[in-house]
Amino acid sequence: MIPNLWTPYGLRSSPFFQDPLDPNEGALHPISLFVGRKTDATRLTTRIGSNEGSRATVEGQAGLGKTTFIQFVKSRATESSQYLSHTRHIRVTSGMTQEAFGIELVKTVLSTLTSNLPERKLRRRAAIRAAQKLVEENEKRSWSAGVSAFGVGASLGTAKSSDRPTFPPTQFFEVLSGLVACARKEGVTGMLIHADNMENLFESDLDLAQHLFRDVRDYLLIPGLHYLFAATTGFQAEVLSRFPQVLSIFPDPLVLSPLSPNEVVELLHKRYRHLQIPGSKIVPPVTDDAVHTLFGNYHGDLRGMLTALGDACEELLSSSNTKPMTLDRIQPALSPSYRDRLMQTTTPSMFSHLETIAGSGLKEFRQTDLTEVLKLTPGRINQLFQDLIPARAIRLVETRGRSKIFSLTGYARIAFGVEEPGSTPS
Repeated sequence: MIPNLWTPYGLRSSPFFQDPLDPNEGALHPISLFVGRKTDATRLTTRIGSNEGSRATVEGQAGLGKTTFIQFVKSRATESSQYLSHTRHIRVTSGMTQEAFGIELVKTVLSTLTSNLPERKLRRRAAIRAAQKLVEENEKRSWSAGVSAFGVGASLGTAKSSDRPTFPPTQFFEVLSGLVACARKEGVTGMLIHADNMENLFESDLDLAQHLFRDVRDYLLIPGLHYLFAATTGFQAEVLSRFPQVLSIFPDPLVLSPLSPNEVVELLHKRYRHLQIPGSKIVPPVTDDAVHTLFGNYHGDLRGMLTALGDACEELLSSSNTKPMTLDRIQPALSPSYRDRLMQTTTPSMFSHLETIAGSGLKEFRQTDLTEVLKLTPGRINQLFQDLIPARAIRLVETRGRSKIFSLTGYARIAFGVEEPGSTPS
């Protein structure tokens, strides 16, 4: 039998999972586990219900819980049968073109309709057939291109990408409008469209991302479609503000604040109860005090903190010791391995500079704040930041005007033994 680490704690599986909560009935991790941000959710659902079509950007630092928040908003909005949504979301990728966005949008709207409405009502709709044909043609063309790229014989498709037909923008608009009209004939007021990780667009090519939104503007204005875009802080200021005709159709972004330490404790206890083995007593794997302090170290990065707790469990928890983990056990258990991993992903010079930042006592900092601390020129500090971000050592916390505010990641703080005092649970 494969051992289950969590059985001695009265739990079926790890309470430190990171996948977004699911609004579907019978989901493994249901939306009922959602905690906090009810005021923000009400604000967004009110906007949806008060407009024929809407657009909203939900911003916040990485790991904050933006995707789960949007799932919660979708579940609230679709409590009324007049609104439809689907777990499928637009898969935003680096360098995404207008055509790629259009195809993803058509697929998402089509999935929303076909999963929510009876097939017999949709089977004969011309709009459904047109959308399905567009998707099939795209998949055939993509398959042909893939075959050519791998050098398979001409009989399977060897056309160059420049020779393959593309879909005109008007075709996407017509197909999408037809799908919305089809939905309205069935009594549907609106559909919620979720696009995740919008930062993928502008982190590689800002100019391309800005032009993409200019090009797809008409798709965003189709009545009956409500768009929820999740992105890291600064997306709207960086991408949507370049062209006035784009910015004018978006309200100010909804910038999510981190959960409070007490809300994180509530979140974990909800998970414990959900995962409880019937008839077993729950033993919390970690103390509430440790959660408070560790969450402070992670500066609101819930995903990062959950990863750390999962790592600590593998190091510390066993069937012979079911005492909840305390911070004085977690920190020394993780610090050596986290430090080693940082040394492997940075150069000796980068690691030395990182160690100096960790010892500076700065909780948050701009690049200019470190010129004296590191004795480096602004140009070298800029390059250092570009190297440390992918190494999981520093992270962008927020953008204030033209200033970008950074902090050490919780991962780096554990590696260097930096402790942010946590508040005492109430």
